[in-house]
Amino acid sequence: MQNSDKQEFKDTLLAIFELYTNPPPSIRTIAMYYEALRHVDIADVKEALSVHVRDTDEGKYLPKPSDVLRGMQGNKATLAESAWTKVDKAVRTVGPYESVCFDDPLINSTLSDMGSWPRLANTSGEEYPFKHNEFVKRYSGMLTNPPESHPKRLIGLTENNNVSEGFEPPQPKLIGDKLKAIAVYQRGDNSGRIGISTLPSNISDVIKQIGPKN
Repeated sequence: MQNSDKQEFKDTLLAIFELYTNPPPSIRTIAMYYEALRHVDIADVKEALSVHVRDTDEGKYLPKPSDVLRGMQGNKATLAESAWTKVDKAVRTVGPYESVCFDDPLINSTLSDMGSWPRLANTSGEEYPFKHNEFVKRYSGMLTNPPESHPKRLIGLTENNNVSEGFEPPQPKLIGDKLKAIAVYQRGDNSGRIGISTLPSNISDVIKQIGPKN
């Protein structure tokens, strides 16, 4: 989600609590829900909540963030494999020279934890299945515990050389849904390689941005 989605998220959560005849959530509760779900699109959150309230079993209970994620994401292994499909396609079609930004911040974070983008893109055939398995394991873990920040892009060889020689870095290749990838890029940081472009978020900051209850 983006900062512009905070009010819509707040209104949606207030409506859900009202549906279950619960007292309105506190600002801290709203902020905690937001922090748990901020790495996903607002439309996906709303759809998952809609699915939950229609569920004849689980829908009897007020949805927690984990319920939203489960309804939206399904099986972790399936999601991780779907994310790897995007990575694999980028490895084969983009290669190690261009910097890349995926439309999923967890992909950027997972690949950053695994090392450099050129190293992955140049992985030999025998080692490649091990990279696949490592990605699936790391990505699945991040679905449960998403990081507070993510890299805005994964640096390719061309950008690395340009920066070292004092030239402006080229724009990254956007992988997947371009609008979502742009949002990932804008919200990300430089992972300390060239400088931090955004401040890490925390509960207190989110509370201030969401504002008082209506």
